[in-house]
Amino acid sequence: VGSCPDASPRSATKPQPSDGRCCPAMIPRLEQIHDFADGLAAMLSFDDLVQFMAVNKWFRDQPLSFVKHLDLTGGGQSSLPMDAFVDPQDFLPRSYLRRFAQVQQLHADLFDEASVMEGLDGPQASMYYLAVGGALGSLVESGAFPNLESLRIEVGVYHAGEAVANTGVARELHEGGEWCDDPGEPFRYDQWLHGLAFCLFRAMRSGAAPFLRKISIVDNYDLAYFSNEGIEVRAEGDRLIGHMRRLLAQATAEGCAR
Repeated sequence: VGSCPDASPRSATKPQPSDGRCCPAMIPRLEQIHDFADGLAAMLSFDDLVQFMAVNKWFRDQPLSFVKHLDLTGGGQSSLPMDAFVDPQDFLPRSYLRRFAQVQQLHADLFDEASVMEGLDGPQASMYYLAVGGALGSLVESGAFPNLESLRIEVGVYHAGEAVANTGVARELHEGGEWCDDPGEPFRYDQWLHGLAFCLFRAMRSGAAPFLRKISIVDNYDLAYFSNEGIEVRAEGDRLIGHMRRLLAQATAEGCAR
């Protein structure tokens, strides 16, 4: 490798490779690469970025600091599978998910397309939600996204919990689902969602996500487990959801004050 070409006729000397310096002529080039990376990242989906990491050394080695908005929704075609988030053997979060340290907005769609609506193989029996919900919460809580400001998580209503009558008995699916778009129908959320919310609360309190101030966890009827962005929440089906909403509201309010 030779020395960098001279950047200006006024320069009397050329820096040698041993200098450890970057030639001035390279600076515009580096700026062009950065601008190109920013523009490219704005056009690429998460799937595209992962594929680039697999085949391109620059993407594989370079911290993906130019990615400010991380979309984990599968591009609107279908939700990302479990093994996009975690290793299917040990269920640890994928290492590449820790490379988006400059992300400010994160949008995730958590939906197990392989599970059926009810029965022994229903959403409550799916490893997807325990694994993926736990991995996403763990990443935020461990400081993988220290600049995160806004988080939106989408879930399927049948995969998030169950509507309950005033007696506390779960409504059956064969009742026609007329309660799905009724925010006044008491709704009891599954434990995996509470666990994810607890991770987010601890992340904000511990300083792992100090700037996180906007959170919306919504279902496919645009009704929320929690939202401080004006999205209507579902009626409380038990005491736990009320407690979790108060914790998240307190933590996000503290984030807004920073």
